[in-house]
Amino acid sequence: MKIMTPNATKIGITTLGWFLTSKVIIIIAPLLSISLATVGSYGTTMTMVNLIMSLSTLWSSTFYPKLTLYRVNNQLDDLKRVYIKGQLSMVSVYLICGAGLILVGPSLLHIIKSNTPLLPSLMIMVILLVAMLESNFGLASSFILAGNQVPYMKSSILTGIFSQVLLLSMLKFTGLGTWAMIIAPGVAAAAYQNWKWPLVAHQQLQLKFNDYYQTSISTIKELTGKKS
Repeated sequence: MKIMTPNATKIGITTLGWFLTSKVIIIIAPLLSISLATVGSYGTTMTMVNLIMSLSTLWSSTFYPKLTLYRVNNQLDDLKRVYIKGQLSMVSVYLICGAGLILVGPSLLHIIKSNTPLLPSLMIMVILLVAMLESNFGLASSFILAGNQVPYMKSSILTGIFSQVLLLSMLKFTGLGTWAMIIAPGVAAAAYQNWKWPLVAHQQLQLKFNDYYQTSISTIKELTGKKS
């Protein structure tokens, strides 16, 4: 229990940082220059994107016990395979579901007679890019956590604070409006967190281009074999 408590506390603080980065926006925006209708569209769009985020990490979550086992046993090749397959699954889900959201989403909302439309397609594409980088960070942080370490706690909470400062500044001093709600968390996370910890994971796994190539080919063969 004494060993687990410090990490549990760090994970709790990390979750607070995520909340500041992604959830507080929808509370602050109406208090400034964003209309309730726009906030509604943003909320509807983010609900769809959050669903895609959940689907994108489903494969990695399913195999997380194996990832932990491989890390404990220092099975580097198996770790690489599981990690890369998680990334391939994540990117595939974003490409397929993201395209579906942009191309089919508005029509589906019209069919169910929703009074709240999605944001414009360009905004959705940027949101999807930011979300995919966040999912990639989540995959890297899960790998690092499997080693009983939470080194990203400080960067997570600082990212959340920076995101709010940036959002308030953009809404007050620029005419970006809705774009500020998209850009602020994206820039805050990209400034450090969304590249630092994936890089750490890559270095610890000693990943090379050939690892991605071999795993991609073997995954395609597995999928083809299942279909045939």
